[in-house]
Parts: sequence; structure tokens; C-alpha cells
Amino acid sequence: MQTYRGPLYTDQQVARLKPANPLSWVNVLIEGTTYLDMFDPDNYCLFPKHELEQQFEGWTILESVYQTFSAPREMVKEFVTVIAEHPLRLAVEKQA
Repeated sequence: MQTYRGPLYTDQQVARLKPANPLSWVNVLIEGTTYLDMFDPDNYCLFPKHELEQQFEGWTILESVYQTFSAPREMVKEFVTVIAEHPLRLAVEKQA
């Protein structure tokens, strides 16, 4: 699971993941999460709901799943999991 400290940091972290991984699986907390006991609210933020898919523009999104989990004190944790494949990975496989 990735957690990020703000929009600029988010862009940098996702950009760092992409070149090293032609097939990326990323799971993040998104807006709507009310249980944040594990984070310092001054140093972390939640992804907007569709931000992660947008970060993989130009890639093939193989799966995008939204999940809600119960948390203590009637709170919730909202996640999105995206599995994305870089177009060059597909081209290499077709050549093989």
C-alpha cells in the first residue's frame, strides 16, 4: 500500500514506480476514509477517488477495484487497487 504526503509528492511517487515496473499493482487509501489513526494528519493526505487511474494515463488498466472496509469506532477505510500494464510491455510480448 502506498501513502502520500500531498499532490506533488503523489505525482513523484507514482512516477517513480512506473518506469521500474512495466506491470504495476498499486493500492492506496482514497477520500472517504475516516479512519486515519495510523497517519499523522498534518503529513499525509488521501487520494481523490479517480486520481490513481489518471496517474496511469496511457497504460492499459487491467483492473481497478474500489473497496470499503470497516474500522474501529464505526469508521471506514476506502481503498482503490489499480493493476496497470505499460504499453511497451505488450509490444515486447508480441515480438517474442
